[in-house]
Amino acid sequence: MTERNRKIVVTRPVTQARSFVNHLCASQNDLMVTDFLVEPMLSIEYLPVDVLDLSIYDGVIVTSQHGGQVYAEMRVIGLPVFSVGSSYGACELSASSAQDLVEAICGDCPRQQLRFLYFRGKHVAFDMKGVLETAWYRVDEVVCYEACAAEQFSSEFLSGIEVGNIGAVSFFSKRSAEIFMQLAKNSQVFDRLRGIKALCISKAVLEYVYPVFGDNAFCAVTPDAQGMSALIAQTNRDT
Repeated sequence: MTERNRKIVVTRPVTQARSFVNHLCASQNDLMVTDFLVEPMLSIEYLPVDVLDLSIYDGVIVTSQHGGQVYAEMRVIGLPVFSVGSSYGACELSASSAQDLVEAICGDCPRQQLRFLYFRGKHVAFDMKGVLETAWYRVDEVVCYEACAAEQFSSEFLSGIEVGNIGAVSFFSKRSAEIFMQLAKNSQVFDRLRGIKALCISKAVLEYVYPVFGDNAFCAVTPDAQGMSALIAQTNRDT
């Protein structure tokens, strides 16, 4: 089997993964949906949200599509939204990462007692509330979803590893990479990863997977879906 015919694994939650693949294939003539294998390391469980008095807030922060979806379903009009990437459609301000969003908010918004409502998951890699509060903003949090870890690989993925049909694995977060690595150990396929490429959304993810993937680990230029799309497209052209 040639490297050109090997599949690219997408480890995002199912809905996000399929949307990402469809969008990427629509923009790249040399990629097809069948070139990909969706192997989610996380599944999304939405949590109940109490009715909120949004009139007391000056803006809303969303750092994921899941948080953006929950807020969008509230059908609130007129409240500025500050988002990471494409987490929310029409927004006041967006940035490519949570850290960049903090810097953008601090540079764009006066700090006279502004109060934000942050829609977030149960597990977050960046303490948005803590960092903004050190800059004298007020932040309340709504934990509106939980990203639950996968407990095992699919039979299709394990079969692909067995016959050498996996060419690359894409990692969109450090947590998904951590879950993947643990499952690889549990499934006794850890040693078979060395000939596979790791496509990483950030330097933090690349540093985590590098001990296993070595020089087959690559990092997106920007830590967002656009950066990962470019990395996957370039990887496909280089094979």
